Amino acid sequence: MGFTRRDLLKFTGGATAGLVFTPVPWSLLRDTALVSENWPDVPQPARGEIRTRYTTCTLCPAACGVRARSVGDQPVSLAGVPEHPASRGALCANGLLAHQLPFCTDRAPRPLANGRAVSMEQAVARIRAAVEACGANESVAFLDPRPGRAASLVYRRYLAGLAHGVYCAASNPFGIDLENTRAIVSFGVPVLDGWLSPGRVLAVRSQFALIQIEPEYSRTASLADLWVPIVPGGEAAFAGAVECGLRGEPTDPAAERVARMLLDHKPAIAIGTGTDKLNAALGSAGRPGGFLRRRDVAPATEFADLPDHSVRVLFTEEASLTWSLIQSKLVARDAVVVVLTSWLDGYARHADYVIPAPLYLESLDEAATPAGSTVAGFSLSPDLIAAPQGTMAPPEFMLRLAGDATSYPDILKQRVAGLKKDGRGSVFTYADAKSTRVRDVASADDLWKLLLAGAVWLDDPLRQTGSITLPADEPCAPALHRSPLMSKLDQESGLRKV
Repeated sequence: MGFTRRDLLKFTGGATAGLVFTPVPWSLLRDTALVSENWPDVPQPARGEIRTRYTTCTLCPAACGVRARSVGDQPVSLAGVPEHPASRGALCANGLLAHQLPFCTDRAPRPLANGRAVSMEQAVARIRAAVEACGANESVAFLDPRPGRAASLVYRRYLAGLAHGVYCAASNPFGIDLENTRAIVSFGVPVLDGWLSPGRVLAVRSQFALIQIEPEYSRTASLADLWVPIVPGGEAAFAGAVECGLRGEPTDPAAERVARMLLDHKPAIAIGTGTDKLNAALGSAGRPGGFLRRRDVAPATEFADLPDHSVRVLFTEEASLTWSLIQSKLVARDAVVVVLTSWLDGYARHADYVIPAPLYLESLDEAATPAGSTVAGFSLSPDLIAAPQGTMAPPEFMLRLAGDATSYPDILKQRVAGLKKDGRGSVFTYADAKSTRVRDVASADDLWKLLLAGAVWLDDPLRQTGSITLPADEPCAPALHRSPLMSKLDQESGLRKV
């Protein structure tokens, strides 16, 4: 009896069907998956002792306290510090996943000169030559996006040693007494979506009425007590109409409703671009529940006030000003832009020199006064991850450019010694949630150790005297880079417009 083609098909079909019910295909599938996940460039889970370390987030001006769960020396998860006086135990999505930032593919890996890799020594020599070639009517400027730091002092010292050095920053010496505010009228500010410290805002959300004025129905608008849609660019006109309503003058019905809410919920504040006159009408400056002055702001030049085409060499970290404004201040020919950044996008796309900076968690850094705080603050952000070779912290680079042998950690220690000498304020330690008066800390070294282990210094409130004038605009925070996971979630779930 022969073996026919039909017999072959039956045998093959039966064997295939039977194979499905054996462990072989499933074991093969599992083993293939394991092999595919263990290529040399795939991150491997850390091995080692599990411990908790503390730091302060420097991704944005909120300066939230962070508790890092680490395996060995590798952070594997981040969480907020309970009872932190600024962040109130919360972290935004970017802060929660910041330990994944080293895996981003768009970071600057090495110094670049006009897009080509150079050594750090070559970059220093060429930039120094460009500074020395600055003409009599030209300037060397540093645009500082986070003034008030010890790093800012390094930049000021460098520029003071030049004939035409100009330090530029947006100086806002006011904090918001959010805990005593009873109404906020916001012109496009994402109050419930990352404004100030999210934990602080959520902790007092039930205590204030929120009026959101903006063209689109944003997340903040959907959660506000009142959303007033306006045409794009109509913020100034509507603010003026609300002012009329506050004075009892006839005005637009929507503006009259907003004015009535503000009068019924005092003290009230207005936030967003062009709200200085509205705040004057509300009397919110220098009063509880409004804008209160701090001690920690030094005079600086607004970048927009520089003469057009006057800057020969510009240094900057990543900031929020438009490139068109920056370009208008540069000399017409042979301008040199030096960007001290961790990333290849943003200003780095226009830079003549890119100096790669370590990421948050990769080097010792500091966090200045938390955004919107009514008192000055200072905390340290120690390195929890080893920084890649070829990176250099911006203040370290400027010290090298100036030929100054002082290290950035030495300058931070000097800052801490100054806090101890002044004796003002208190220190909140993250591990035990305790506050200690600075005068009760034994020495500057002990204060340094407390801050390095995880703590924040907060100044005593400044006594408010006399009338004060608010700045015309509220500065915007620079855009944040996201971990690979957050970028993918945002793009695929519609959380962020692209």
